[in-house]
Amino acid sequence: MRIIKIEDEWIIFAKELDPIKSLEIVFGYCDLAYNKNNVNLFLESSFLVFPHETFKKEPSYTLFLAKLIREVIVSLYVLEERKKEFKNSSYSLSEGFLQRVDSISKKNNEMLWLAYPSSLSAKEVENPFKLIKRIKQILTLDNWMEFIDLCTTNCLGFGFEPEWDGFQEQATCTYFLPKMIDIGLLIYATENEFRRKTHKQLT
Repeated sequence: MRIIKIEDEWIIFAKELDPIKSLEIVFGYCDLAYNKNNVNLFLESSFLVFPHETFKKEPSYTLFLAKLIREVIVSLYVLEERKKEFKNSSYSLSEGFLQRVDSISKKNNEMLWLAYPSSLSAKEVENPFKLIKRIKQILTLDNWMEFIDLCTTNCLGFGFEPEWDGFQEQATCTYFLPKMIDIGLLIYATENEFRRKTHKQLT
Protein backbone atom coordinates (compact mmCIF):
# COMPACT_ATOMS: atom_id res chain seq x y z
CA MET A 1 0.00 0.00 0.00
CA ARG A 2 1.25 3.48 -0.84
CA ILE A 3 0.22 6.75 0.76
CA ILE A 4 0.42 9.80 -1.52
CA LYS A 5 0.32 13.26 -0.03
CA ILE A 6 -1.17 16.05 -2.12
CA GLU A 7 -0.51 19.25 -0.20
CA ASP A 8 -2.65 18.84 2.94
CA GLU A 9 -4.57 15.80 1.73
CA TRP A 10 -3.68 12.11 2.01
CA ILE A 11 -4.88 9.50 -0.46
CA ILE A 12 -4.32 5.82 0.18
CA PHE A 13 -4.08 3.40 -2.72
CA ALA A 14 -3.88 -0.37 -2.59
CA LYS A 15 -1.57 -0.30 -5.62
CA GLU A 16 0.99 2.07 -7.02
CA LEU A 17 -0.90 4.83 -8.82
CA ASP A 18 0.15 5.60 -12.38
CA PRO A 19 -2.00 8.61 -13.33
CA ILE A 20 -1.28 8.24 -17.05
CA LYS A 21 -2.28 4.58 -16.96
CA SER A 22 -5.41 5.53 -15.07
CA LEU A 23 -6.29 8.13 -17.72
CA GLU A 24 -5.59 5.56 -20.43
CA ILE A 25 -8.08 3.17 -18.86
CA VAL A 26 -10.72 5.87 -18.44
CA PHE A 27 -10.42 7.50 -21.86
CA GLY A 28 -9.26 4.49 -23.86
CA TYR A 29 -10.65 1.22 -22.61
CA CYS A 30 -13.74 2.73 -20.98
CA ASP A 31 -14.47 5.05 -23.93
CA LEU A 32 -15.07 8.23 -21.93
CA ALA A 33 -13.35 10.12 -24.75
CA TYR A 34 -16.21 9.19 -27.10
CA ASN A 35 -18.95 9.64 -24.50
CA LYS A 36 -18.07 13.07 -23.15
CA ASN A 37 -21.64 14.18 -23.75
CA ASN A 38 -22.73 11.78 -21.00
CA VAL A 39 -20.73 13.86 -18.53
CA ASN A 40 -22.76 16.90 -19.59
CA LEU A 41 -25.97 14.86 -19.19
CA PHE A 42 -24.72 13.76 -15.76
CA LEU A 43 -24.31 17.41 -14.73
CA GLU A 44 -27.59 18.52 -16.27
CA SER A 45 -29.58 15.63 -14.75
CA SER A 46 -28.25 16.40 -11.27
CA PHE A 47 -30.32 19.62 -11.35
CA LEU A 48 -33.55 18.06 -12.68
CA VAL A 49 -36.52 16.45 -10.97
CA PHE A 50 -36.65 13.97 -13.84
CA PRO A 51 -33.08 13.11 -14.94
CA HIS A 52 -32.19 11.97 -18.42
CA GLU A 53 -33.56 8.59 -19.50
CA THR A 54 -30.03 7.21 -19.86
CA PHE A 55 -29.68 7.16 -16.09
CA LYS A 56 -33.20 5.88 -15.48
CA LYS A 57 -32.78 2.94 -17.85
CA GLU A 58 -29.27 2.06 -16.69
CA PRO A 59 -28.67 3.17 -13.09
CA SER A 60 -25.58 0.97 -12.99
CA TYR A 61 -24.08 3.11 -15.76
CA THR A 62 -24.64 6.19 -13.58
CA LEU A 63 -22.47 4.64 -10.89
CA PHE A 64 -19.88 3.58 -13.46
CA LEU A 65 -19.74 7.07 -14.98
CA ALA A 66 -19.30 8.58 -11.52
CA LYS A 67 -16.40 6.20 -10.91
CA LEU A 68 -14.72 7.26 -14.16
CA ILE A 69 -15.11 10.93 -13.27
CA ARG A 70 -13.54 10.32 -9.85
CA GLU A 71 -10.63 8.55 -11.55
CA VAL A 72 -10.02 11.55 -13.80
CA ILE A 73 -10.10 14.07 -10.94
CA VAL A 74 -7.76 12.08 -8.67
CA SER A 75 -5.39 11.24 -11.54
CA LEU A 76 -5.07 14.88 -12.57
CA TYR A 77 -4.44 16.07 -9.02
CA VAL A 78 -1.71 13.44 -8.58
CA LEU A 79 -0.31 14.15 -12.04
CA GLU A 80 0.02 17.87 -11.35
CA GLU A 81 1.93 17.01 -8.19
CA ARG A 82 4.30 14.72 -10.14
CA LYS A 83 4.32 16.39 -13.57
CA LYS A 84 8.11 16.47 -13.84
CA GLU A 85 8.10 12.67 -14.11
CA PHE A 86 6.27 12.76 -17.44
CA LYS A 87 8.49 13.70 -20.35
CA ASN A 88 5.89 14.90 -22.84
CA SER A 89 4.04 17.22 -20.49
CA SER A 90 6.40 20.08 -21.40
CA TYR A 91 5.40 20.05 -25.08
CA SER A 92 3.93 23.34 -26.20
CA LEU A 93 0.36 22.72 -27.32
CA SER A 94 -1.58 25.23 -29.38
CA GLU A 95 -4.98 25.29 -31.04
CA GLY A 96 -3.30 25.24 -34.45
CA PHE A 97 -1.30 22.17 -33.48
CA LEU A 98 -4.39 20.40 -32.16
CA GLN A 99 -6.32 21.20 -35.33
CA ARG A 100 -3.57 19.60 -37.40
CA VAL A 101 -3.51 16.58 -35.11
CA ASP A 102 -7.29 16.39 -35.38
CA SER A 103 -7.06 16.46 -39.17
CA ILE A 104 -4.41 13.72 -39.26
CA SER A 105 -6.43 11.67 -36.77
CA LYS A 106 -9.50 11.67 -38.98
CA LYS A 107 -7.49 11.02 -42.14
CA ASN A 108 -5.74 8.03 -40.56
CA ASN A 109 -8.93 6.87 -38.83
CA GLU A 110 -7.35 7.52 -35.42
CA MET A 111 -10.31 7.97 -33.09
CA LEU A 112 -8.49 9.47 -30.13
CA TRP A 113 -8.70 13.12 -31.12
CA LEU A 114 -12.29 13.13 -32.36
CA ALA A 115 -13.29 14.30 -28.87
CA TYR A 116 -11.73 17.76 -29.24
CA PRO A 117 -11.15 19.60 -25.92
CA SER A 118 -13.78 22.24 -26.71
CA SER A 119 -14.24 23.51 -23.13
CA LEU A 120 -10.64 24.75 -22.91
CA SER A 121 -9.46 28.17 -24.00
CA ALA A 122 -6.32 28.59 -26.11
CA LYS A 123 -4.27 29.48 -23.01
CA GLU A 124 -5.64 26.46 -21.13
CA VAL A 125 -4.72 24.18 -24.03
CA GLU A 126 -1.19 25.58 -24.03
CA ASN A 127 -0.69 25.00 -20.31
CA PRO A 128 -3.20 22.52 -18.82
CA PHE A 129 -1.06 21.99 -15.71
CA LYS A 130 -1.42 25.66 -14.81
CA LEU A 131 -5.20 25.26 -14.88
CA ILE A 132 -5.08 22.11 -12.73
CA LYS A 133 -2.94 23.96 -10.19
CA ARG A 134 -5.46 26.80 -10.12
CA ILE A 135 -8.37 24.37 -9.65
CA LYS A 136 -6.50 22.61 -6.82
CA GLN A 137 -6.22 25.95 -5.04
CA ILE A 138 -9.98 26.39 -5.28
CA LEU A 139 -11.35 22.86 -4.81
CA THR A 140 -10.11 20.08 -2.55
CA LEU A 141 -10.51 16.43 -3.43
CA ASP A 142 -13.12 16.23 -0.67
CA ASN A 143 -15.10 18.93 -2.51
CA TRP A 144 -14.94 16.92 -5.72
CA MET A 145 -15.89 13.62 -4.12
CA GLU A 146 -18.88 15.19 -2.36
CA PHE A 147 -19.95 16.90 -5.59
CA ILE A 148 -19.80 13.67 -7.60
CA ASP A 149 -21.69 11.80 -4.87
CA LEU A 150 -24.45 14.45 -4.87
CA CYS A 151 -24.65 14.40 -8.68
CA THR A 152 -24.98 10.61 -8.60
CA THR A 153 -27.69 10.68 -5.93
CA ASN A 154 -29.66 13.34 -7.81
CA CYS A 155 -29.33 11.51 -11.12
CA LEU A 156 -30.86 8.43 -9.49
CA GLY A 157 -33.57 10.35 -7.61
CA PHE A 158 -36.29 10.19 -10.26
CA GLY A 159 -39.25 12.39 -9.37
CA PHE A 160 -37.56 14.03 -6.37
CA GLU A 161 -36.20 17.53 -6.02
CA PRO A 162 -32.39 17.59 -6.35
CA GLU A 163 -30.62 17.98 -3.02
CA TRP A 164 -27.88 20.62 -2.99
CA ASP A 165 -28.48 22.37 0.33
CA GLY A 166 -25.29 23.27 2.14
CA PHE A 167 -22.88 22.45 -0.69
CA GLN A 168 -21.30 25.79 -1.52
CA GLU A 169 -18.94 24.53 -4.23
CA GLN A 170 -21.73 23.32 -6.55
CA ALA A 171 -21.36 26.08 -9.17
CA THR A 172 -17.57 25.94 -9.11
CA CYS A 173 -17.45 22.16 -9.59
CA THR A 174 -20.07 22.35 -12.33
CA TYR A 175 -17.99 24.95 -14.17
CA PHE A 176 -14.67 23.14 -13.86
CA LEU A 177 -15.72 19.50 -14.41
CA PRO A 178 -15.96 19.69 -18.25
CA LYS A 179 -12.55 21.36 -18.23
CA MET A 180 -11.08 18.60 -16.06
CA ILE A 181 -12.46 15.96 -18.41
CA ASP A 182 -10.94 17.73 -21.42
CA ILE A 183 -7.61 18.22 -19.63
CA GLY A 184 -7.55 14.50 -18.81
CA LEU A 185 -8.08 13.63 -22.46
CA LEU A 186 -5.53 16.21 -23.56
CA ILE A 187 -2.80 14.99 -21.20
CA TYR A 188 -3.50 11.32 -21.90
CA ALA A 189 -3.22 12.02 -25.62
CA THR A 190 -0.02 13.99 -25.01
CA GLU A 191 1.64 11.06 -23.26
CA ASN A 192 0.67 8.17 -25.54
CA GLU A 193 2.54 6.79 -28.53
CA PHE A 194 0.24 8.32 -31.15
CA ARG A 195 0.82 11.80 -29.75
CA ARG A 196 4.59 11.34 -29.78
CA LYS A 197 4.52 10.04 -33.37
CA THR A 198 2.29 12.92 -34.52
CA HIS A 199 4.49 15.45 -32.72
CA LYS A 200 7.44 14.30 -34.84
CA GLN A 201 5.38 14.60 -38.04
CA LEU A 202 4.39 18.19 -37.32
CA THR A 203 7.62 19.61 -35.92
